[in-house]
Amino acid sequence: MSRPIMFNLSATKPPLPRREGSGEGFPRAVPLVRCANGKSAGAPGDDQREPPVAAASNGPPWGLRCAASPATRLNPDLCMARNGWGVAVDPSLAPPCKGGGVWRWRILVAALLAAAHLTAVARAETTAAEAPQLLAPELIAAGWLQLFDGQTLFGWQPTGDANWRVEEGAIVVDAGAPGWLMSTVDWADFELHLEFKAPAATNSGVFLRTAVEPTNPTRDCVEVNIAPRDNPFPTPSLVGREKLAVPGDAAVSGDQWRVLDIKAIGDKIEIRLDGKLAKQVLPTVVDRDAQSTPLRGRIGLQFNAGPVAFRHIRLRPLGLEPIFNGKDLAGWNTDLAEQSKFQVTDAGELQILNGRGQLESDASYGDFVLQLECFVNGDALNSGVFFRCIPREFTNGYESQIKNAMVDGDPTRPVDCGTGGIYRRINARRIVAADREWFANTIVATGPHIAVWVNGYPVTAWTDDRPPHDNPRSGLRTAPGTLALQGHDPTTDIRFRQLQIKELPPASKIQ
Repeated sequence: MSRPIMFNLSATKPPLPRREGSGEGFPRAVPLVRCANGKSAGAPGDDQREPPVAAASNGPPWGLRCAASPATRLNPDLCMARNGWGVAVDPSLAPPCKGGGVWRWRILVAALLAAAHLTAVARAETTAAEAPQLLAPELIAAGWLQLFDGQTLFGWQPTGDANWRVEEGAIVVDAGAPGWLMSTVDWADFELHLEFKAPAATNSGVFLRTAVEPTNPTRDCVEVNIAPRDNPFPTPSLVGREKLAVPGDAAVSGDQWRVLDIKAIGDKIEIRLDGKLAKQVLPTVVDRDAQSTPLRGRIGLQFNAGPVAFRHIRLRPLGLEPIFNGKDLAGWNTDLAEQSKFQVTDAGELQILNGRGQLESDASYGDFVLQLECFVNGDALNSGVFFRCIPREFTNGYESQIKNAMVDGDPTRPVDCGTGGIYRRINARRIVAADREWFANTIVATGPHIAVWVNGYPVTAWTDDRPPHDNPRSGLRTAPGTLALQGHDPTTDIRFRQLQIKELPPASKIQ
C-alpha cells in the first residue's frame, strides 16, 4: 500500500533578536532532487513503488527526506539544507525512478515544495521585521532597560481613549481625550533617557513617579513639561515647581527630535535637554510648603494639547545594593539545599550544581528592583529566581523562570514558560537569552504588578489579579518574602553574578 506524502511545512527558523545593523540570510531555492539515474526522485512510475515521505531527518533540521526502496541511490550533491531550509535526502532511502507517472509525481512534489518554500520565506520575512532591536551591549551591562521596545506598546497602559500607537519606531498620539500612557510598574530612583518631537504649540509632558491618574503636579507626581516658550513652565520646566531653561533653546525648531535626560534621586530631579543642564530661571515664585515629592510611582507620557512623539525610551534603576559579595554565601542560607551544591567559583561567581535544592536569602523583600547576570552552562537547562517566598519553605514564591529553550527554533514560542516568564502564570513573550552566554535579568515587583527584562528587553508585564493570599502559589502575595535561587535537577549547572537589589519606598496606595 502506498503511504501518503507528508511535508513538514513548519520548516522555518525565525531569527533570534538582533541588534541594529545585523543581517539575516534568506534561503536559497533548492533544486529538485534527482535519482542517480538522472530522473526526478518522487516519481515512482507505477503503483508498485512507494512515493516519497517527508520527515525530519537526523541530520539538518526542518527537512524532507525520501523514504522508500533502498534499491537506488540519490545524487549526494543535491542532498542539501541551507540555513536549516530545503530538502535533506537520506541517500540510503530512495524510490527507483521508472516509467509512467513521472510528471504527475514531479508536479505534485514540486508544487508542495514550492508552497512550503514560499510559506517559509513569508514567515521569515515577517519574523525578521519583528525581531527586536536590543540595546547596545555596554548599555545592557550598565543596567539600562528598554521601556519602549520600538515596535509595540508592550509594558504600557493608556488611561483614556487617546490614539496612542507606534509609527516608524516611535510612540505617537494626536487625537482623543487628554490622558496618559503609563508604565505598568513603579520606579523610585533612576536615570531616564528619551527623545521627543512636538510642534511648537504642543503641550505635553513626561511624568515621573506619578499616580496612574495624577491630579496635582506638585503633590502626586513630578511633571517635566513639554510646552511653548510662552507657557509659565516651558520645556523642560517642572510644572508647579521650577521654571527651567537651557542655553540656546530659543533657536531650536519644533520639528526636530529633542533629547531629554532625567536623573531622579530622592527629592532631587536633574534635567538635561539636548545634553545641556537645565537651570532655574528667575523670577519664578513657587510655594515650597505646598509641594511634596513622591518617592516612587509610574513613568507617564502625556497627551494634552497637540501631537507629540516619543522614542528611544530607556531607564536605568539607581541605588541598588549588592546581595552577593563574590567571596562566600554571607546573607544566604542553605537550609533547603537538599541535593544541590552551592559554591563560589574562583571568578567570584555563584554556582549551582545538581538538584533539587534552593539557596535562600536571609532578608525579605516586598516591592523591589532586582538585577543580576546569569550563565546557563548546558542546553535548555532549567532554573529560576523565586521572590516573595514564604521563608524557609521550599521555592514557595513567585518564580521568574530561567530556560532558554524554544519550540522549533522560534523565539516567540518558549518552552516551559521561557526565561523571564512567571512560571505557571505567564510565558515570556520572547526568548532573548542564549545558553552558554551571560545574560542580564531584571525583575521588578510593585504591588500586584510584575515586570521582567532580559538583556534589557521587556519580556513580561503581568498583573496578579487573583484574590490576596499568604501563599503566592494560591493567590496574590504582596507581603515581603525571601529570594531563592533554584537547583532544579541533576543536570543543573547555573552561575550568577552581579546580584543587586533595591527595596522601593512604601507607597500609600498601589495603583
